[in-house]
Parts: sequence; structure tokens; C-alpha cells
Amino acid sequence: MVRQAIDDGKNIKFNYTDKEGARTTRTVRPKRIFDYAYEGGSMRCVEARCYLRGADRTFAIFRMSSVEIAR
Repeated sequence: MVRQAIDDGKNIKFNYTDKEGARTTRTVRPKRIFDYAYEGGSMRCVEARCYLRGADRTFAIFRMSSVEIAR
């Protein structure tokens, strides 16, 4: 769904749980999907324009739930 939103230039909406366990609902305009490498491994992420924060942000895909195309 994220790849389709990027290809179609659409926003997505999802619930996000950060590393401290705080949950927020985000609406973003995804720009790209990429693998973020760190010592000991890597994780798949989405770079997107976040409307809640008013800035570009990186979201770990495994922390995203209930992903849908925003209306």
C-alpha cells in the first residue's frame, strides 16, 4: 500500500508506536521506502512528509499499523 501511495502521489494514514511506546495517528505523504542500516542489522523505513509535525520524518515500517490511503 505504501509503494502504491508513492506511485500515485497519495497520502497515507496510520497508527505509529515510537520506541518509548507512545502512540500517535499520522497522515503523511510518503516519498520513498528504504533500508536503514545500523550496527547489528537493518530495518525497512518510509521517508515521508508528516502533517502532524510539519516536517519530513522517517518511520520504521514495523512500528506502523492500520495503514490506509488517506481520504
